[in-house]
Amino acid sequence: DYKELRLSFPMPSQRDNYLTLPIEYIVSLFQETGPDSLYQKLRAKNWITDLSASNDDVSYVQDRLDVNLTLTNNGQQHIDEIVEYVFSYISFLRKAGPQASIFSDLKLAGNRDFIFAKNMDPVDYATVLGMNLQRYPLAQVLTAGRFTNATSYDSKKIIALLDFLKPENLRLSIINQEVQGDKFEEKYKVKYSVKNFTSEQLKRWQVASSGIKFALPEKNNFMPVNFNILTNVGKDASTKFPQEIYNQPGVKLWYKQDDTFSIPKQNLIFLFAAPNMQSSARRAVYLKFMQQAIIDNLSELSSQFALAGVNVNVETNAQGLVLKLNMFSDKQRAVVQSTLRYILDYKIDPQRFNVYKENITRELINFKQLHPFRQAATILGALVKDPSWLPEEMLLEIDKVTTNQVEEYMQQFLQQIQIESLMHGNIGKATANNLVKMVAQQMRVDKQQLENLALPKLVTLKDASNFYYGFTPEHNDTTVVSYYQARNTDDKAIAVNALLVDLLSVPLFEQLRTKEQLGYVVGLQVFRLRNQTGQMFFIESPSKSANYLNERLELFIKRFKTKLQAMRTEELDVYKSSLQANLLQKPTSLPDESERYWGKIIDGTYRFNFEEEIAKQVTSISQTDISEYFKTLWLDSKTQRRVSVVSINNKDKFVGAKQIKDLSYFKSAK
Repeated sequence: DYKELRLSFPMPSQRDNYLTLPIEYIVSLFQETGPDSLYQKLRAKNWITDLSASNDDVSYVQDRLDVNLTLTNNGQQHIDEIVEYVFSYISFLRKAGPQASIFSDLKLAGNRDFIFAKNMDPVDYATVLGMNLQRYPLAQVLTAGRFTNATSYDSKKIIALLDFLKPENLRLSIINQEVQGDKFEEKYKVKYSVKNFTSEQLKRWQVASSGIKFALPEKNNFMPVNFNILTNVGKDASTKFPQEIYNQPGVKLWYKQDDTFSIPKQNLIFLFAAPNMQSSARRAVYLKFMQQAIIDNLSELSSQFALAGVNVNVETNAQGLVLKLNMFSDKQRAVVQSTLRYILDYKIDPQRFNVYKENITRELINFKQLHPFRQAATILGALVKDPSWLPEEMLLEIDKVTTNQVEEYMQQFLQQIQIESLMHGNIGKATANNLVKMVAQQMRVDKQQLENLALPKLVTLKDASNFYYGFTPEHNDTTVVSYYQARNTDDKAIAVNALLVDLLSVPLFEQLRTKEQLGYVVGLQVFRLRNQTGQMFFIESPSKSANYLNERLELFIKRFKTKLQAMRTEELDVYKSSLQANLLQKPTSLPDESERYWGKIIDGTYRFNFEEEIAKQVTSISQTDISEYFKTLWLDSKTQRRVSVVSINNKDKFVGAKQIKDLSYFKSAK
């Protein structure tokens, strides 16, 4: 259920303007989200949820500027008015004229991002350079088409391009499921129509003026100016991994100064947790509303943050909200303070509440449009974690939710909030300490309101268990996703499990995908939650039943036993070396390293050296270990612990397994 409005303006090719970038300047103004921007005006009307702009290099002779708007249900009824707002904004830009100060900020940001750019994949980078060689002089191949110190300000070219943004040059696209077309596209099987604008529409848009109060971007107080790299980074064992440097009731900080990448950036990650955040499907929906409200409110800062090199993510988990800030080291205090103000504002505009409800409902309904094996994998995750709720369970609750209920939920959250944080990168210990204290003060952590926060429970299956959960996707393909849970949770079991996955993966694909051609999606992977490990098999077929797919899997496993027994020690050693190399592979960027550390914090294990410890265990794995684990996990019905998610007709049954009819009962009883 997608609703998009796209305004496209064809214009002459801009390839020769690679040193002045007038079209990129105009694109940046359309993407402005600050007060009195086009985005905020349309958002206040509850007509849109997103606005973006881009330049499409169509050919050697033509470019196209696109303005894309994601519509609400209400916005779909006001398309002509939205277009009028766009032309009013264009009129405002003409009258305001090009701004050298805005162009200067774009140059500063572009040059900074070029200097500190993340390394690209070599193949991708070579592809980009190859394309640039066909377009630009050799001296500009690395920088052409982006703002740098070499980019020149040319107001005349900007003014000339604005003349192409007129109603008579507009191509308007309306994309949604409710369009009643009079033509039919055979390849994609969709209806569409092509119409001319009416004279009334053109006249209305041609006279659109700047009577609406718009504003140009304000001064950006988040722009970094200090790019110094901190020194005096310790190399001893105590600084190899994050250290807990602050632990007070309700507030905990893990800290590590970067000693690998030497860039003036840092990652600040905060878990804002409170009791019972997702203890019911209704409360899980409340949390989604809270996330939507915070992201929506933060939109006012998004363009300034983007220009300053600040990336913000607001995520949810079973304990509450996770705020992730990836940014340059300079101005971090101002960024954090400004971000937290929007989290503390728990009052919701009733009209925006309806927009959030649309977004959440669309997200939950669209879950049914995913490939069946992806749906099954998500359902499997909900089966083995508690609390965790399926989209269909939350959909049953969403119409019962009110604005007052969400505001009360948010207020309770703030009253009981606890904070756990990771600060990693080009940041000093004293700065990190002061920053977490400021966050605790701003979020008003109340030591009198603290409760013990439990991690989500993991469902431990019993021996000789074989369950299945059936679902009916809106898709013709059949899928089987099976989780085989290991009996043991020690490091040796985790290592043996990972090695067995490596041994099985290629033969499994070759047999079921290449030879038997059961489906395009066939695979096996490690499925680990904290120390609880196992293997997840998945397959999706356009023609075979779930029972047939399961039969072929079980037959493959039985036959693989013979191959496993015949495997020579030298061959096993090759797999062991490969697994160790993968485990010991270092993160390739500061964000990747931060995410690896954060994963160990959020799962409550704090085992930052986990990969190294498992790699050590791989060394001692024998063929006997593999064979015994293989038998226990897959072959012996007395020790097997299995739960499957299958797409199946309501009248059919998944043979050999006990059906899960009540998720809550299953999680409590197993």
